[in-house]
Amino acid sequence: MDAIVFDMKGTLHPKTDLVDTTEKSYAGNATVIPQLFPPLSEEVLSLLSEMKDRIHIATGGKLPWRIDVAKHLGLLNIISEDRIHYLKNKDDADWQKLIQKLGVSPSEIYVVGDLLEYDITPPKKLGCKTVWINPIKQSNETETNYQVVSLPDAVCLIKSLTLKWNFKKRKEYDLIIDETVNKLIDIFNDGMGQSEWKPNKVKRQLKSSHVLGLLEDEQGKSYSYFFATIPRRKLNEKNLLWIDACSVRMKYQKFGLFAKAIEQLKTSYPKYNFGFAGGRSQNPIVFKIIDKLSDKAFYPFDKLYSIEQIEFLKETIKNEVGRPSNNKDQHLNQENGILTNAYWHRRLGNYPVDLNNEIVLRYEKKLSSWNFDRCNGDAVVLLKEL
Repeated sequence: MDAIVFDMKGTLHPKTDLVDTTEKSYAGNATVIPQLFPPLSEEVLSLLSEMKDRIHIATGGKLPWRIDVAKHLGLLNIISEDRIHYLKNKDDADWQKLIQKLGVSPSEIYVVGDLLEYDITPPKKLGCKTVWINPIKQSNETETNYQVVSLPDAVCLIKSLTLKWNFKKRKEYDLIIDETVNKLIDIFNDGMGQSEWKPNKVKRQLKSSHVLGLLEDEQGKSYSYFFATIPRRKLNEKNLLWIDACSVRMKYQKFGLFAKAIEQLKTSYPKYNFGFAGGRSQNPIVFKIIDKLSDKAFYPFDKLYSIEQIEFLKETIKNEVGRPSNNKDQHLNQENGILTNAYWHRRLGNYPVDLNNEIVLRYEKKLSSWNFDRCNGDAVVLLKEL
């Protein structure tokens, strides 16, 4: 990603009759602009500032309107005036000129806008990636790369695309263990909305997992973590990738970051022939993440476990399947993988259970028939064929 181009009117600031009228008659009286709309939020400006070397603005607003508006929005504290580009018609020709001016491949340009006709279709046709802000979720036949409902979501999405997973074996963290533990707890508290994970338990997880992945930006800030175990023993001649623990900051939970983690793991450890992914959870968001990894069987929701499968998991995933299943205070159902009393703090996090979502409803109907009780700390042992 070499350049990020934001439309101005309707994307960075509201579009109303009063705004349109003022823009057309504007003669440089900047005192009227604050009455039309507020500046951008500190959150949005902070994220844009982190990507400032890539940020550009495309607008049909004439001078001095576009400069005064950019100043009021707070953008001129981030970018210079020469990064605000005038596109009179926002047609194919205008976008082609801008792409040439930017001097980068269209495939490395991301365009964010609210109007399909002017902001999305022309740059997409020319090879740019597009992010359509579609607050009312209207349907359309125009292809766009991404859809979001708000500017903050668009900025978080763009930010997520700049993040990279960095996987290391656990021993590589020994020299920076305190720093790593603090990062993990910060992500957990943000993503789960609670502060149950304590330093001694984080260190225990670091020692028991084979690898840890951190999702980081160019400044070294971490947004997600991914603990994994890769047993030496194989299931049906395929390696298992077991997700020991994972979390992502709240505002970045909708952008498929875990699926990217698994793809990166495959690249980082090519000697493994991954045929299965799994984990233990009570969270339907995690269920969906694992389910979407392929169109193959998802245990226990598509098929119940065989004796061979559950014995393999008990033997190879001793911390999360084997040890709890041998605990007199817990119980593992060897057909549906329900593990009662898995979590001593009961429900793990303030995640939603959206029964209006057909995918989630599918899980919940099965869990209900198995007397699953997440409020009592129950979890499910999950296995997905890749």
